[in-house]
Amino acid sequence: MAVIKRNWKPLSLLAVVLAVVVLIVVQQGRRTEALMLQGGPQYTVPGEVERGQVDRLLAELVLDRDALIALNPSARQAEDLLAAVRTWNEQNRAARQPLADALAQKRVALRELRLSVRRGQAGENFKQELATAIGEVDTALGSYRAGTDSLRTQINTLLSPTQRATWQVIACGYGEKMSLRMLDLGGSQRLSVSTAQRKLESALGESENGDQRAAAIAQWQSDLDTILTQDQKTVVTAYQGYFVSASNTVTTVFDAVLPREG
Repeated sequence: MAVIKRNWKPLSLLAVVLAVVVLIVVQQGRRTEALMLQGGPQYTVPGEVERGQVDRLLAELVLDRDALIALNPSARQAEDLLAAVRTWNEQNRAARQPLADALAQKRVALRELRLSVRRGQAGENFKQELATAIGEVDTALGSYRAGTDSLRTQINTLLSPTQRATWQVIACGYGEKMSLRMLDLGGSQRLSVSTAQRKLESALGESENGDQRAAAIAQWQSDLDTILTQDQKTVVTAYQGYFVSASNTVTTVFDAVLPREG
């Protein structure tokens, strides 16, 4: 004990140094895990066209940054998912482009037909023409989406059963906030959330100071507490708990798989 008292300053300094070293090692380990390819080369910097294609594909799959964060993947898992999407795009973008062009043309034709109807310039059979145009858009959209079936299957194999269930819920989720989109809300719940959302927006619009805005947000939280089930509240609480760490992981992996110059 006497030795410790005489040397407390050096020992304290040593403890601090060791703590810093441990922190650096842990952070470096996480970074290494995020950047490490599974037996592959370093990722190349994609061109802006390819980057845009991958971003659109991720949005179409409902696997964008927000959705990935909600799935709370490990660094390796997030890397495997993004690498799979990028590789699939590289291998299939030439075949998908004609399908995308056909879908765009059908949508333009439908938009122009609807515009002519609103202007009173459509022919006598405009109802039939509208039904036909809508059917052609649906067919073109089905053909376009069918092309990603193999990729969806691959993604499913990379997700855990819980993540697959969450991914499916997000795909048809309700609202803009991910903490709500990842909940399987019933019809009456969606209506109640919509009503509470409108009430919040109205209160925020009429608020004149910070206290009134805080009261509006508190009321929104109280409304949600009434609307959501206990299981749903547990999901939201868990999401809030891992959001920061998952955000950091997903950001790091995006930077690794889709790097930028410099």
